[in-house]
Amino acid sequence: MSPFLLLINVSLTFCWTFLDIFIMITGIAIATRFTQITERIRRMEKMMIPNSFWTEVRTHYLILNELVLYVDDRLSLLILLSCASNLYFICLQLLNSFTNNYTNTLSTVYFWFSLFFVMGRTVCVLLCAASIHDSSKTPLKTLRNVPTRFWSVELGRFIYTITKDTIALSGRRFFYLTKRLVLAMAATVATYELVVYDQVTSAERPPDSETHPCNWTHQE
Repeated sequence: MSPFLLLINVSLTFCWTFLDIFIMITGIAIATRFTQITERIRRMEKMMIPNSFWTEVRTHYLILNELVLYVDDRLSLLILLSCASNLYFICLQLLNSFTNNYTNTLSTVYFWFSLFFVMGRTVCVLLCAASIHDSSKTPLKTLRNVPTRFWSVELGRFIYTITKDTIALSGRRFFYLTKRLVLAMAATVATYELVVYDQVTSAERPPDSETHPCNWTHQE
């Protein structure tokens, strides 16, 4: 059974890695399209721009928004699976770091390398996917610098659209991939590690004696 189990392990590891890489590439590609819109607006900064320009840019922005919704509808389950598997593996390895004592140097090096590798890859996946949300809000920095004399109704609609909409990939709409999610997952892992450390130290601590400071004995 060993060759068969080894084949399954390699296949699942390949699928796990491919899934994370696919999410990263998708996030970078969509974020690049939003960056192109931002660069197009920056080239026209502090210029007298007709309403037709803002109408066209706003239309392209809404098309990208629809693209994100389409991609999220197809990938949201995979994103949920990726985040869940990465978080589970990190928590499992952190638990093993307290409970297992590796006497072999090679096993110790492999254990810590695999842990930090998965942690780094998870952060890369979240940041690449969160770049969509950051890139979709980047045009606001340029639009807010438009002089008042160049203000128009279409420009106001464009700013309202960027401010109101939440453009980001999600995990079945349970959460959105933003930079706040990275901090939330880091806080979750840190809390889990502290709880496990407290449980391990409590198990290793010798039991308390039956005599408590408040007790007293009657002497005849």
